[in-house]
Amino acid sequence: MKKTRGNNRCGKKIGSNDKSLIVDIESFFDQLEELFNTLKNDGLNVEWLLNKAHIDRISDILEVIDEYNEKTEKMSKPINNFLKSINSFLIDSRKKIEVNAVGRLTVIRDDGKKCNIDILSSGERQLLVLIANVILNKYTNLSRVIIIDEPEISLHLRWQERFSEEIISINPETQFILATHSPDIVGDLTEKCLRVGA
Repeated sequence: MKKTRGNNRCGKKIGSNDKSLIVDIESFFDQLEELFNTLKNDGLNVEWLLNKAHIDRISDILEVIDEYNEKTEKMSKPINNFLKSINSFLIDSRKKIEVNAVGRLTVIRDDGKKCNIDILSSGERQLLVLIANVILNKYTNLSRVIIIDEPEISLHLRWQERFSEEIISINPETQFILATHSPDIVGDLTEKCLRVGA
């Protein structure tokens, strides 16, 4: 940098004898030299400048990873809600349902053995289908009304007592119309019931 300094040299290099322009150029080089000396004395900054492109690339990658994680979390939310709900019922029969990497449902028995959902009882399968429909309806643009005819069929009495409150808590934006003969399905929701025919 020192080689380019000096009024005569600067003027000749840019082809000008304008003193104010030469003073501005000199000032620029003075500031540049000062910055260079500061960076030279502080090895960390020089190293940072040399690696800035890599740092920017890493920042971009981290941003992409954050976006991916956010989308993955959003996509897995319905599945996680489904598993939480169905497993809260199956705890009575000491079974647990998991979804594997390819989206297949697996039943884990009390002894840890993984089985196909065919081992579920008819009531467990009915509950699985009902809860899956309630949850998936929440995440689609389908109608916000679900009609369920006699949900108590094949459901254990303890499950009947919890069923209505569970589906409402899963999908509070949906209107549920349940046709039932079971007072346990109704539970504490008698004020929302309509008795039909005798």
